[in-house]
This record gives sequence, C-alpha cells and structure tokens, in this order.
Amino acid sequence: MENEDFRESLKVEPTLLVPDQITDREKLVSYNKFTIDQQEPFILFINYLNKAVNELRAEEEVSDILQIRARIKSPISAFKNDSKGKTLDDIFGIEFICASEKEIELVKAKMDRLAKSLEEKQISKDNGYEATHCLYSLKDETISKLNRPSKKKYNKNLFPIVEVHYETAAVYYEANFGKARHDQYKNTDMDKISKLYEAGQLIIGTNLPIMWVSDPDNDNMRELSTKEVIKKLYPALKLNTHEKVK
Repeated sequence: MENEDFRESLKVEPTLLVPDQITDREKLVSYNKFTIDQQEPFILFINYLNKAVNELRAEEEVSDILQIRARIKSPISAFKNDSKGKTLDDIFGIEFICASEKEIELVKAKMDRLAKSLEEKQISKDNGYEATHCLYSLKDETISKLNRPSKKKYNKNLFPIVEVHYETAAVYYEANFGKARHDQYKNTDMDKISKLYEAGQLIIGTNLPIMWVSDPDNDNMRELSTKEVIKKLYPALKLNTHEKVK
C-alpha cells in the first residue's frame, strides 16, 4: 500500500519498549498522530467531492437524495478491529447514499477518475444489506489539483487510503431502520449508549468517530455534533436531551 497503515504507526523504539509491551496510551498517541496528520488532506478531498456533487445536482445529473457521509474511525473501534485481526484500511471512510443503481454508477465513475481502485467487494448479507465497498488511493493528478488552492501543500503520502461504500437509499434505510439495523446485528446495548451520552462520556475522536455530511448549500462538508454523530450511528435511538442539532 502507498500509505503506512495503522499497524506500522504503532512501531516503538526498541530501546524503550519491546513490541508486545506497548501500552494502550502509546497506542492512542500513535493512532492520534496517524489520523491528525492525514485529517486535513482527507477534509480537502471530501470537500472537493461535496462541491463536485453539488455541481452535478445543479446540472440535474443526480437527484436531491444523493448524500455523502465521511468519517474517521474512533480509536476504540480501530483497536477493537485490530485485536480481532481485521483490516485497518477503513480508518478513513466515505459513504455515498444514492437514489438508484444508475446514480451509483455515475458517482463511482467520478471516483474512478479521481482515485486508483485498490480493491472492490460486492457485499450481500442475509439481512438484506447490499453495497459495493471499494478501497482507493488518490491519483497524483488529483492530489495536485487539491493542493493547488491550498495555502499548505500536503505531501502525497499524507492523503490517506479511503474505503468507500456505495449504496442505494433503500439499502441505507434497511441498514438503519429495518431488519439490517447496525445496532441489532452488532447486539448494541442501546440503553447503555443512551446513558453514556447523558453522562457526557461519549466523545468525538475517542469513542465516537469524527463525521461529516454533504451540504447542498455549501462547497464544504459539514462536521457533525456529538448528538448528530450518535443519531447517524444509531438512528433508532431516542435521546433524552434538550441539545439542539445544528
């Protein structure tokens, strides 16, 4: 792969520590450095996608349904996957929710022009979830284009590998409100999630991902509040709070 993955970022000076003695704190420090270094280039790219989709929408080539979501996985989630031996290539993720398969094809063609496909999987689960998952690295010409208006020029190695999900709005609905609900197949304790939120113990960048959603009225993606992140992760969860959503 063109970028260091998370496991590489956990390397420790041998004179200080042997590998099997790395502490949770040292893991967290390594993970935070890994994600912070690549966060701004990632935001440059998702903002570019948001603007491109808005232009397509203005030309009536895509529907108003089309939405982009982006996230940087929380350390807690990444460590859990690492302990299970799962891939860590999905730390930086983008999701396209489209009106139809035809719209997915159009958006995917745009991504294929901007980025090199490293892997593609067709996901079909018994619970009805169906989507295309792709792993990309940005092409050199895309990185040059993103760097051009930026005051700070980013080395191409700082542009992360991204995992992109393409799914229809119907699949999205099933995955969030229907029989494929994420919290059900993960056996999430929704009462515990609610209590942690009420106690202020759910924190973006620690046990919650950093998330953005596309904005049809702005060139840039919009970063979500804590409450909005929780509602995106667990749409069926009812939160007893007076916090106002932006």
